[in-house]
Amino acid sequence: MPGVPREMKKMMAEQIEPRLRRRFALPDIPRRVYRLIGRGESAVAVEVEPILAAARACSPGLAAVYLHYRAATPQVLLILEALAGEGGARATDEELRSFDAPFQAALRSSLYGIGEAELEVRVLAACRRAGLTLATAESCTGGQVAGRLTAVAGASDVFAGGVVAYANSVKTGILGVREDSLAAHGAVSEPVAREMAEGARRALGADLAVAITGIAGPGGGTPEKPVGTVDFAVADAETCTHKRVHQGDRALIQHTAGIVALKLVWDRLVARGLARVEALDD
Repeated sequence: MPGVPREMKKMMAEQIEPRLRRRFALPDIPRRVYRLIGRGESAVAVEVEPILAAARACSPGLAAVYLHYRAATPQVLLILEALAGEGGARATDEELRSFDAPFQAALRSSLYGIGEAELEVRVLAACRRAGLTLATAESCTGGQVAGRLTAVAGASDVFAGGVVAYANSVKTGILGVREDSLAAHGAVSEPVAREMAEGARRALGADLAVAITGIAGPGGGTPEKPVGTVDFAVADAETCTHKRVHQGDRALIQHTAGIVALKLVWDRLVARGLARVEALDD
């Protein structure tokens, strides 16, 4: 098969799978996908492996459940598959769903969803249910968060717009960041991130805004703010919160920061009771 994913997937769906189904019995394998941000594979394993081990003794089907991890920084997918065990026993969908509560209790806020739907789909859906609009103010990510949101069909009823404020003149002229904040703290700082988020919400007339400013490198770092330093802020009508993280090289910094920004929006929605961990497919 070709290595290009688009061609491979099309060939698998249209040619290979239909031919296999004509020759073999291919039962659908129940699976459950848990989506996390904020913990590595090893930390996740410490929490969930004892839960799975205890469940294996409950039924022949659960004894055969296969657990595997798919890591794509900063996300980890925890995947349960109901393989056939002794005598062909296979865990049911209901038995797989029984892991939802203990996994959520163990993984806490790092678990943001169950199922195939990506984080941006869930953020938009939660905002839509709550009647909220969302805006972005991005510096080092160059519009990646806005790109992820607008890649979702129907995002226009939630996403008001975004400002790519790469230059300080854009930060001050469009977002209203104060010159003295830039002079005293630098573009990559908590005060500037907060002012960017509040300015985006004000300028774009949105209920909620997320801002990102960071040092993507390879140059520009200092001992106090090394390459990979990224400041985030999320603002709504009630408050504005801040978070600083440290990432790797330029491509990873930009990719990771875009996802972390959406996770911070998600966390704000959860804190306000407007979002919850749920099973959701695209």
